[in-house]
Amino acid sequence: MQRCNLWQWRQREFTWAFVRDRDFLLSGKLTPLKRDRTLTLLSSQTDSQSADAARSTWCLAVECSGTGGSVCLSQRSAENAKPEGLDATPEDVQQIIFPDNGGSVRHLAPAISTLLAEANLASPDFLAVSVGPGSFTGLRVGLATIKLLAFAWQREIAPIDTLHAIAHSAAVRLAGSSQPHSATIVPVINAFRKQVFTSAWHFVAVADGWSLKPLCAPIVCDAVQWQSDPLISVNGSSPPAADDPIVVAGPGLKTYRPADDAVQQLARNPLAEDVAQVGWQHLQRGQLVSPDSLAPNYIRPSAAEEKQRS
Repeated sequence: MQRCNLWQWRQREFTWAFVRDRDFLLSGKLTPLKRDRTLTLLSSQTDSQSADAARSTWCLAVECSGTGGSVCLSQRSAENAKPEGLDATPEDVQQIIFPDNGGSVRHLAPAISTLLAEANLASPDFLAVSVGPGSFTGLRVGLATIKLLAFAWQREIAPIDTLHAIAHSAAVRLAGSSQPHSATIVPVINAFRKQVFTSAWHFVAVADGWSLKPLCAPIVCDAVQWQSDPLISVNGSSPPAADDPIVVAGPGLKTYRPADDAVQQLARNPLAEDVAQVGWQHLQRGQLVSPDSLAPNYIRPSAAEEKQRS
């Protein structure tokens, strides 16, 4: 019997598992594994396509912190790099968004397969994934998938704070509008049990882009207290400028809204595109990690863990 080492086994099994027929996604059903088609697909790049890929960097990003999820494949050339701390938008972004409450388990693998097939790409140069806070189940699915793919492809991973991805999305909208040149962005996620996950970020628009800096670490707090004071996470940290407007963003606004109606609100789920864009910054700063080092940031124990401890 021919023997193979663990790396060879992972490379073969996970390649076959994640590069499948596009009908897999469209039908929503498991289709028979077609290994001949898979091998043909992986080797079907033309010389010109291979040359283009060599001049570009590709990122595969996954966002599964909520009840739905999304996958994004983005591309950027070396010429498009920007100074550290400034927004660097990828040149080509393809994204698949899962239906709310549809579950990421069913959609994640076929979505990844579809994006890679349409880009005629065997594997990306690095991966990015939201590591929390958020849904325990969704985060576990996203992290397990990205970790296994990173092992199979021998790639590094950008671990992205979900609240950072939300703040980044809000910053993009502020930069593209006539809003003030600086603001305090407060991302919020419903943590259930009458609690929210939140943090605070300082947004500043500059001549050739914009920057986003954290004001404090993510916390979990009482939802009612947060509603009365969205900047509760900043207590004990560096306070934002007194004249900066407050912009609250994230899916937590669907359940809890600030008591002050004057606070600007952007109720939007984080997307894999947001995770990818923060991932590009991690790449620039050399903040990628190995699959072995990838870990979730739940912020608090699950209900089952808390019950077991009590």
